[in-house]
This record gives sequence, C-alpha cells and structure tokens, in this order.
Amino acid sequence: MLRNYLLISLRHLLRQRNNSFINLAGLAMGITVSLFIALYIQSELSFEKAYPYHGNIYRLASTNWAKSSPPASEAIKDYFPEIQESGRVALFRGGRSIAVIDDTHFPINNGYYGDQSILSIFSRELLSGNKDGLLERPYTIVLTDKLAKTLFGDKDPVGEGLKFAFGEIQNAREFEITGVIQDFPEKSHMKIEYLVSMSTFYEDYPDGWTGSRTWKVMYTYLLFDNDEDFSNVNSKIRDFQLDHQINEFYTEEDLIARGDFFELHPIKDIHLKSHREQEMGPNSHIRYIYVFGALAILIIIVASANFINIFVTQALKRSKEVGIRKVTGAYRSQLINQFILEAFIYTLLSTLIALLLCSLALPLFNELANQNFTFRDLIKREHLYIIAVLIIGVTFISGGYPAIFISGFKIVDSIKINQIPQSSLSNSRKALLILQFIIAIFMISSTLIISNQLKYFRDKDLGFDKEHIVAIFTYGDFRNIFQQRREYIYNEFKKHPGIIETGATTSLIGNISSIEFLLPEGMEYEDNDDFMRFTRSDAGFIPTLGIEILQGRNFRPVIDSSGAFIVNEKVVEMLELKNPVGTIASNDFFNHKGPIVGVMKDFNFASLHNEIEPLVISYRPAWSGTIVVKLAGDQIKDAIAHMEYIIKDIAPGSIFSYSFLDDQLNNLYLSEDKMSKIFKVFSFLAILISCMGLYGLAAYSAELRTKEIGIRKAFGASVAKILILLSKVYITLITIAFIIAIPISNYFVTEWLKNFAYQTNLNWWTFGIAGISVGTIALLAVAGKSIQAARNNPANSLRSE
Repeated sequence: MLRNYLLISLRHLLRQRNNSFINLAGLAMGITVSLFIALYIQSELSFEKAYPYHGNIYRLASTNWAKSSPPASEAIKDYFPEIQESGRVALFRGGRSIAVIDDTHFPINNGYYGDQSILSIFSRELLSGNKDGLLERPYTIVLTDKLAKTLFGDKDPVGEGLKFAFGEIQNAREFEITGVIQDFPEKSHMKIEYLVSMSTFYEDYPDGWTGSRTWKVMYTYLLFDNDEDFSNVNSKIRDFQLDHQINEFYTEEDLIARGDFFELHPIKDIHLKSHREQEMGPNSHIRYIYVFGALAILIIIVASANFINIFVTQALKRSKEVGIRKVTGAYRSQLINQFILEAFIYTLLSTLIALLLCSLALPLFNELANQNFTFRDLIKREHLYIIAVLIIGVTFISGGYPAIFISGFKIVDSIKINQIPQSSLSNSRKALLILQFIIAIFMISSTLIISNQLKYFRDKDLGFDKEHIVAIFTYGDFRNIFQQRREYIYNEFKKHPGIIETGATTSLIGNISSIEFLLPEGMEYEDNDDFMRFTRSDAGFIPTLGIEILQGRNFRPVIDSSGAFIVNEKVVEMLELKNPVGTIASNDFFNHKGPIVGVMKDFNFASLHNEIEPLVISYRPAWSGTIVVKLAGDQIKDAIAHMEYIIKDIAPGSIFSYSFLDDQLNNLYLSEDKMSKIFKVFSFLAILISCMGLYGLAAYSAELRTKEIGIRKAFGASVAKILILLSKVYITLITIAFIIAIPISNYFVTEWLKNFAYQTNLNWWTFGIAGISVGTIALLAVAGKSIQAARNNPANSLRSE
C-alpha cells in the first residue's frame, strides 16, 4: 500500500511540474530564512554558556551602573558566607595599549587589572605557569593563549618581560609574564586579552580612590553553589549596601535620592538585558531577539500559506480521481493518507532543498548578520528538532485539511465538479492570501521606516562637524613628544593644505561616558541631580569639531593653564546659572578648579537613542591623548599620509593608528543597521514567495474559466477586459490586506521608534508605498498568466475540457 501511495505521489509531482516547482521553491525559501534566523537567535542566546558555572555567576551591579567600588568584592564575600568566590576586573589604562618587545610594537586591546579568583570563577585553564602567586605580586601579567602566540609565537613567554608604551619607552615599567591562560569564549561579554595583577591597580592609583566605596571602577563577579544561596543573598543585598556605603558623608537619604541600588545580575543576561553605564562593551538587546523571532514566524507563515494554497489547488483538480477511487472501493482513510503522504514528500523535499540553499547562502548571511556560522552550526540537534516540528506541522496542516474536505465529497459530486466556488476551502484560500499580503505590506513598511530612521541618524545635524574628522591615537615616545611639542606638531600637520584644524581630547565623540559633577562656588552639592558628563581637551578641540560657542570664549592656553571649563546649555539649566561665564567652579573628583569661560550650544555627543545630557569640557591638555584633525574632503588620502610621515619621523617605530569620527558614530547604530539589512532581504523573499503562490493560483483560476474566457472573446471582449475580470478578485484581496496591515504596521513601528529620543517623521506615504509595491508586484504576477489565457484562440478554449 505504501509503495502505491509513493508511486501516485511521485506521478502527481512530476505531472504538475509548474505547481510542484512553486510549492518546493516557496517552502524551501521560507525554511531557509527561518533556519538562518533560528541560527542567529540561538547564537545570541548562547552568550556566557561556555562557562561551566554560567548559571551560578552573577555580577554585582547597580540600578544605573555596571561597575562597583574597589572594596565591594571582598566586603560582600565577608558579609555573606553563601558566596563561594568573588573576583574583580578593572580596565587597564583605558584598555587600549601598545606592547613593546625589543624594537617591535604590538597594538593590543582589552587589558584589565584582575584578581586571580576571576580565573576560577570563569574556569580559565592555566596553560603555562605556576598557579601559586599567579596574579599576586605588583607588575605581573597573565596573557591569553591567543595573545601569547601573537606576541611570542610558539615560545613559552612565562618569565619574559613585557613593556607597555604609555610614556617614553626607555622609562616604561616592565611587567613579568607569570602565566598563559585559556582564551575567554567569543560568545561572552568578557572581552579580555590579558590580566594585570590587582596589586598593580593599588600601586597605580592613590589610596583615597582605591578605598572609596562609591567610586564605580570594578566589574565584580560572584560565584554561588546553588540557586538557594543566591536567593538568600539577593534578599539581603539592600542590607549589605547600607552597611557598606552609608556613613556621615553619604546617608541613606542620599542613596534613596540617587536611586542607585545594588543588584545581582546573572551574567547570562548581560548580553541581551543589561544596558547600564559603562558596560564592558556594547551589548545587544532582547527586543531584537523578539523582532527576529517574529520575523522568522512571519516568513514561515507566508511560505506555509503559499504551500497550502497551491496544494489545495492541486487537490481540488483531483476531485474526479477521488470519485473514481471511491467507486473502485477506496476507503476515506486511504484517501486521507494519500494526501498527507504527498504533503510529507513535498515538505521533506523542500527541507532538503532548504538545507542545500543554506549551505550555499551561508557566506552571504554571515556578511549580512556579521557572524561566522558554519554548516555544522545549522545541523545542531536543536535545529534538527525545529526542522522536524516544521515538517510535521506543514504536512498535517497542508495535507490534512484538503484531504479531509475532498475525501468527504459524494461520489457523484466528485466526478461532476472541478471546483467548489463557495466552499469553506475556497474561503480559506482567500484568507491565506490576505494573510500573506498583510505580512508583506507590514514587512515592507517596517523596512522603509527602519531605513528612514537610520538615514535620519546619518543626516541629522548633531551640532558639530563629523565629516572628514580623523582621530589619531598617541602612545609611547610619540605621546610624550606630543605633550611637550603639541603646537609644533600641529603646525607641521597644517603645512599640508588638506589639514584644516587640529585639537586633542581624552574622549572621542560617541565615547564620552565619564560621569562627574561641577560645583559652582557658593552652591551646595546635591548628590541626586548634579551629575553630568565630563571630557578633557586642549584649545583646538572645539574649533576642530566646529562646536558653537554661545557665550564667552574658547580655551586660551596661557590664561587657562591653571584650569577652566566650557559647559553646554544643559549644564547651565541644571545648575540654574544666570551668568555662567566667569563663575568659579570645581570638579572635586580630580580636584580641579577654575572659571567657566564659555557656554557651548547643546550638541549630540552620544547616541541619538538618548536625549542630550549635561556636558562639561575641562581644559586639560596634558590628559588629551587623542588627536582630532579636520581634513579637506578632496585631499584625505594625501593628508593622512603626511601625518603618518611626521609621526614616524618624530617617533620612529611608532604605529600610526587612526579612525574616522563618522565611522565611530555609525558604530552606535550597528544593531539597527543589521536589522535594516536583514529586513530588506527577507521582505523581498516574503514578496517573492507570495507572488509565486499567486501566480500558481492565477493559473488555476484561468484554467477553470477557460470556456468562459472563450465565450467572452467570441462576443468581442478585449484582452484588457478579460485581464480585469481575472484580476479583480486579487485587487479586492490586496485592498483588504492593505486596510488591515496599515494599523498593525503603524502600531509596531511607532513602538519601535520609542526606543530613540530623536525620531524620523512617520509619513502616511510610507505605508502607501508599501501597499502599492505589494499590489503592483502581485498584479504583475497575476497578469502574466491572465494575459496568456486571454490571448488563447476562442475555438481552442471552447473545446477545452
């Protein structure tokens, strides 16, 4: 019996080549897209899972900050016996360094001070070195395996010395390499290439800072034995904070006013659910998992609806076969099994084709999603489960419904009819078509809105010049020379006609994240609302970026050498300064004091996700190690080569490291840019799949009305009239889909835009374009088959059976 079912199924598959191709191709594309999205989602959800104890590791964070104070790690472990282990890491000298071995310079990133306990918490295997005293002595360092191979090749580096080029190379302090450890996983927020002993941190910073219980500088991690121990600690964390932080200078009222309470954050949630101040790196967002998950479901719905419609169409054309098989004694259950087996064969073949498409398209998807997946990742057990569920679901839905419906026809009706115009099956097909069009219109309108928002980001006037601005990182001998001969280097740069202006800063636009406070004389500090963003610069920074000064003046090197501040309008508003210029103020965090010499116009120095915040620029040339240069647009390449020549002439052996400011700003919107690209590609595929199915339905409709078309042509009907006749039902369906899709699309894109403080306009024509695009493409698909039917010879049409 099974062999007979298979033979009949294969005969129908080969006999209905066009419909079979549409069915297989449409469903295969839908499965391909869904597998890719499932792969991406699984990758995003896999962060931190490479650590054996990932479920029991928590970060001591707070409501607003990812970091905690230097004493917090030891204090919380002493306070709670339930904590098995605690450890800290803190960014080492900005995290960006130049390692010097002999006369060779190596740019390396992601360096941290660290406790040795971090290695046991995160289960990093010691590959070389002695575990005892690994990170205890000052000026000792542990390298990851990858970095050790980069710096020393196959040589064991333990016992070797390593210098970092912060100041003059000849005076640099040498660090002893005491070990090589297993690399940290790629899918982790811990992007660490080397660890410097925590005792070095206490050598590098004054006691007043390292003993502070409110200085946010450490990433503190806690390891628990079980969930019960964590729950006990978590329920008493507020008690610990009060005991740890409250004193005569920092009261409980101050803590409540600031609202920055301790929290224990599971590390497995950091990548998608943590967006606090000074995260270790840019995190993704859980909302994009929901977006892409919904996108996968929508695509598979479109593909499945298309498959079901075509399969139902083929099933309806076989009503005579059903009647004859009933006459010869076939049971209804046998007919149902036949249809379900055929649906299974189609679905299985589509899945195999999808896996082939995935292997071919994987490089393109990796480029699109900025990933590095392999085919082996596609055929993991969890993905095979998804495929199995998909095959079973589509098989029983697409095969079961028409099988049960058609197998229930009376024998005489089955033999007499070719269609059931008002049947529930026909209405279901129309409903599925409407659903496909709704999804297509939703996806196109969403894509247009996302693209408009990204264009708005790129085109918006941020209040400063971002075009043709180059940032140059200084280090080692060149950094030392730059601090001593700043104006000479600027003048040498400007000898090239392509260099317009020069300056320097501590924090490039897009990276300004230091939160401190500025206190005018005579004003009392209120802990809850005086915090603002800080950066340091020389006198060239503001003119180089074209930042507008509304009141006062720019910095003057001689006059402001003892200290000065320029504030934005938000600071003036926050501090309620009626005459800000000339006001003496202090930044107690670094014991700096001086006058406010200027008020600059508010500008967007951070992501457009957020409103403009209060910003203070402090005059500190000696701190400003990142040079910013304004270039002429037509001489960029020559100007960069000129600066490289000067730097290497002044400090031979230096690495010329630079980046463009607009690239830095574009990196703030990588998640949105990735989502836009994926939406564009998948929207196109959704429309393509829908139109393939529509073409098949149009062909079936034209075939059913062959005699009607012949009679109308015999009575003088034109091709255009017949085309309208065959297309008007689809025009109606598209119109219904458009009416339903618009409020749905409007709701979701409006919710998405709420994530940004600055939003593009939501124009009605965006939805109009989406509807017209889908309608036009759909009607073109219908028109092809309809015109072919309308041009047939009426004599041939009237002879048709």
